[in-house]
Amino acid sequence: MILNAYNNTEKPIIYKTVDSDNNVIDKKLDFKILKKIIKDFDCFFCGQHFNEGIELKEAISDRFTDYTLVKCPSSNYICESCSLGLSLIRYNYIIDSKIKLIRQKDFADMILKQNETPFIACISTSFKKHLFYKTIINYDLNNFYIQLENETILCNRKQLINDLGFISLLQSLNVSKKNIENGIINNDVVYLLGDSVYNYLEKALKRRDFQIALYTAQNKNIEKEKAICLLKAICKI
Repeated sequence: MILNAYNNTEKPIIYKTVDSDNNVIDKKLDFKILKKIIKDFDCFFCGQHFNEGIELKEAISDRFTDYTLVKCPSSNYICESCSLGLSLIRYNYIIDSKIKLIRQKDFADMILKQNETPFIACISTSFKKHLFYKTIINYDLNNFYIQLENETILCNRKQLINDLGFISLLQSLNVSKKNIENGIINNDVVYLLGDSVYNYLEKALKRRDFQIALYTAQNKNIEKEKAICLLKAICKI
């Protein structure tokens, strides 16, 4: 899947990031192209059979430890598609027919705009681990898996929309993400919204998919009266 998406994606592949002055800049992603050899093998990562590929020792270091998670841990070779996946270590991404590299602040909008299957979605929090082989291929736009670092989380699109709105609106009312994560809501907000806001948050914090919203939601700076009105509607759901 990654190889097909790579071939379909316009080169150079661009990643939007920020410089030291917080200006948005375009950064080119250079995929590491490793030398292929002729060899019949089952891929270390995906387990599929190939007749040409890359030696494992050329692709990963001795520090790799996730042998229980790969499909063929006894193999000494990987396929070209999985070798390309290794280049994604420092990025958040959605891959369908193309590769989309996404900033954390843009991920929520991008996943909700996703209109093509199959696809995989991955969020890295450390940017130090290979995650592509842990992702699950999605064939449903309403219920889909997102890889959040080492955890594979099933999300429902409607629930994600509500959770993202809930967090963003609380941020607009000066409730920090840290407080939301710890189940704390400012007294003035509770006074305006009542127990319903606590009830929503209490239930949400018990769901693993709420972590996706916590990590990706952005403060939209909604005007106070509108934020309160929208939060009341969400908390009644």
